[in-house]
Amino acid sequence: MKFKSIVLLFCLAICMESFAQTKPELAKKIETLAARVLQSIHSEDVFLKTGKTSIGKKDHEEIKKIVMSHGFPTISMVGKENSHKFWMLVQLCDHDIQLQVAVLKQMGRANRNGDIIKEDFAMLTDRTRLNRNIPQLYGTQYVINDFGDVQLYKVQDINHVNERRKTLNMTKLSESEAKVKSKVANRNVKKMVPNDKPADVY
Repeated sequence: MKFKSIVLLFCLAICMESFAQTKPELAKKIETLAARVLQSIHSEDVFLKTGKTSIGKKDHEEIKKIVMSHGFPTISMVGKENSHKFWMLVQLCDHDIQLQVAVLKQMGRANRNGDIIKEDFAMLTDRTRLNRNIPQLYGTQYVINDFGDVQLYKVQDINHVNERRKTLNMTKLSESEAKVKSKVANRNVKKMVPNDKPADVY
């Protein structure tokens, strides 16, 4: 009987800890914010990041407030979908590199516990490096060249990129390159200023 009581208390402690981490109000706030910001951006533009829609000042401040108050919203806090949506919002904040780097550090800690989407972590890692003109690590970022073609942004130690991708359960770089080129081929990509907007692919 004593053993059963200990087990019950242990289970209750786990449940209470899980409940304490869950933040339904924050999840709702992110859902509303993401719907407002992303509604004018086509899904493929979010994927390729060739759209010209940017985060407004008010929405940018709201994103910063969430990070300052809660840190990066992890899966256990707001669910997988809303955690991913918030990451998308941060990806669009290219004008605020400090914010992106701060969020990346928080995601790095959460990644050790498996509490974020690994591909999101890889893409923000590469995004922050691209925005600081540093070679990327995972090969998720593409840029537009002078001819309007999408090309892979420079990769650090590219011979070992697939090893790094494997640690985050990502497909090989060649497969992701084929994926993005197929997407671009199926849509009319307008000629843009070189490197005007980076592009994301897994």
